[in-house]
Amino acid sequence: MLRDIPSVHAILENPKVQHWVETLSRDWALQIIRTTLDDIRCEVQETKKPISKDHMYDRLSQNFLQFQKSSLKRVINATGVLIHTNLGRAPLAKKALEKIKEVGEGYSTVEFNIKKNERGERLDHLEKLLCALTGAQSALVVNNNAAALFLCLNTLAFQKKVLISRSELVEIGSSFRIPDIMEKSGALLKEVGTTNKTRLKDYEKACDVSTSLFLKIHKSNYDIVGFTQEVPIRELAQLSRKRKKPLLFDAGSGLLFRKWPIFQDEPLISECIEQGADLITFSGDKLLGGPQAGLIVGKKKWIEKLKKNPLYRVLRVDKLLLTALEETLRIYTLPHPEEEIPFLKLLLTPMDVLRARAQTLKSELALSFMIIREDVSKVGGGAFPKLSIPTVALCFSLPKGKLLQFEQHLRLSQDTIPVIGRIQKECFVIDLRTVFESELSCLKKSLVSALNLLER
Repeated sequence: MLRDIPSVHAILENPKVQHWVETLSRDWALQIIRTTLDDIRCEVQETKKPISKDHMYDRLSQNFLQFQKSSLKRVINATGVLIHTNLGRAPLAKKALEKIKEVGEGYSTVEFNIKKNERGERLDHLEKLLCALTGAQSALVVNNNAAALFLCLNTLAFQKKVLISRSELVEIGSSFRIPDIMEKSGALLKEVGTTNKTRLKDYEKACDVSTSLFLKIHKSNYDIVGFTQEVPIRELAQLSRKRKKPLLFDAGSGLLFRKWPIFQDEPLISECIEQGADLITFSGDKLLGGPQAGLIVGKKKWIEKLKKNPLYRVLRVDKLLLTALEETLRIYTLPHPEEEIPFLKLLLTPMDVLRARAQTLKSELALSFMIIREDVSKVGGGAFPKLSIPTVALCFSLPKGKLLQFEQHLRLSQDTIPVIGRIQKECFVIDLRTVFESELSCLKKSLVSALNLLER
């Protein structure tokens, strides 16, 4: 059976493959052919069944086609989770995308001071902007918030004790836990207080000559209610100054302004600075609505120490991320950033607007098994775990077999933009809170395409 599999040379001469050999370089074509043949040989050996030449050439064509297509593609987020980690978190603003294209197409001033005609610092592009927006003395940017926390711990507390409340030993996505990050950084974890109550005297009692840092972490993706107590930043900052130890606050999602009522319970970065935190870390691709980044703001004395750590070079960001972040931050200097930051625009879309969009789609689709339902969306991204945001959803009620087919058609669509929704209570749900107005025509096209496939 293995002898029936043609040689690489014979396949290269086959007209069915010639097109792909001409499209790709010969070396890449050979690699795909060899990989496919290896897979087929293993399959034949395992199943003890021959494989037809037509099936083999179909497999080759599929592999050639798959190789040419990017696996990272745009989707329509109809899940109702605004900052969906699996779907790329916050979409970038149009201005940020335009600036990325401008900077990325040629050379740039990423580390060049064009006024002085000399080498510059890449952080010069946004340090002043970050400081102006937060009230900090200095700022630093690395590739994500976990990296920001790691850099701070490794720089300020290597082989030294870090005091943290037991209730703040959080786990973020993909099983990344604060104790594990601390261990890898070289910092020595010292828990204080209990799961539900931590008092100032717990920190006072635990602080000794081997203590290097006070660490406070915002409980952004969970909440503890009932018989509870925690130490506010202001009180902990007073103790840290008294003991001459820095206070590091991991703010998680990061909020620059509280001009929108929905954000009342989230810590404001500028307020945390005012309350006495020496360093604050937060994410760029969550509430900020920018690219993935770990932002560190605080006192110049401590930021300078971070800059001198060789790890900073390992964790620093590239020109495109810097560009996107700078443009995102500049939007926050405008009177109405919610009109340009996509995440904020989705979050603050009025219910009347969502109802109107739903009615339009219902009229155009005219389906007896589709109803409009008011539901709730979530912020996601480890922010506001208790917050439910009113939304309007399209609900498709189908038999279980067809329901799964419908979901699959939308998700795996090759002709239209894939639509990612959710199955809930035997219905396929399209949450319009997370669908951009500009995506509505594409959404309709995808729905029609999936419905047509369902009828075959």
